[in-house]
Amino acid sequence: MGLTIQKITNANVYEGANSLLGKVKEIELPNIQYMTAEHNALGMVGVIETFTGIEAMEATFRSDSIYNELIEAFADPFLTKKIQVRTSLNIWDSNGRSDQQPVVIHLSTRGSNMPLGSFNPKENIELEYTVKVTAVKMVVNGVEKFEFDAENNILKINGEDKLAQFRDNLGT
Repeated sequence: MGLTIQKITNANVYEGANSLLGKVKEIELPNIQYMTAEHNALGMVGVIETFTGIEAMEATFRSDSIYNELIEAFADPFLTKKIQVRTSLNIWDSNGRSDQQPVVIHLSTRGSNMPLGSFNPKENIELEYTVKVTAVKMVVNGVEKFEFDAENNILKINGEDKLAQFRDNLGT
């Protein structure tokens, strides 16, 4: 089997059913950062770290103009908005592009800032909206690869519910 290369070079952002095509210049999706606690006990010559949770998440959306749709989607700290980032994963092999697969990232967000911009002559403004993310799910070619929902204690990796027993133990 030869070399296979996978590339993503573009995307579109949706707030609910509303396409934000051409309005979001760049997006920085959350970095899922695992929290750990050190464990060191008698008889152990080393220290291990064990999973204790996931850090708070945020995403950043950049734009080069003022759009009402972006203000409505990203500015309100009291309202949860469902954001979707859709892209196409291009798969290349020695014969050229061999497949294209949809990738969809689902985010539950709340606004964190309201940028007003910096104005300079003959230059586009740069606006950067930051949102707090409470849930994220990644689906590749119709298969759920990753899901984390902080409010509902859900962590799924490749469809396996890693917190099912934890929720059961807590009675939730």
